[in-house]
Amino acid sequence: MARILIVEDYDPIRWTLANLLQYEGHEVDQAANGRQALARLATCQFDAVLMDAYMPGMNGLEACRRLRKTSQVPILMFAAYGGPVMREQALSCGADDFVAKPLELEKLLTWVRNLGHGGRRRVSAPCPA
Repeated sequence: MARILIVEDYDPIRWTLANLLQYEGHEVDQAANGRQALARLATCQFDAVLMDAYMPGMNGLEACRRLRKTSQVPILMFAAYGGPVMREQALSCGADDFVAKPLELEKLLTWVRNLGHGGRRRVSAPCPA
């Protein structure tokens, strides 16, 4: 399956997504903000990133902008404020797709199964411990 990084500051959501994706057979790593995500992405390849747009420290929009300078990993961004303006901000910073919270889990799972747009295949290698 795929190696996925979940970036979400609210522990219950992050843990729920991690458990769901692990149940589906994916390898999952977690980060609580954009800084942690970029540090993890610098040491490990992921097949997809699921990232909240608004987090303390460094938000998902800024982390996405920085990540796009070095990587084309598929990014699904989400936020509680999911109107058209937020969607446009997410896509303009480099996200592949955007969904509003509360998350529709089946839609999220379908996105992960297809690894974003274009049905990308797993490309990750083992991560250092």
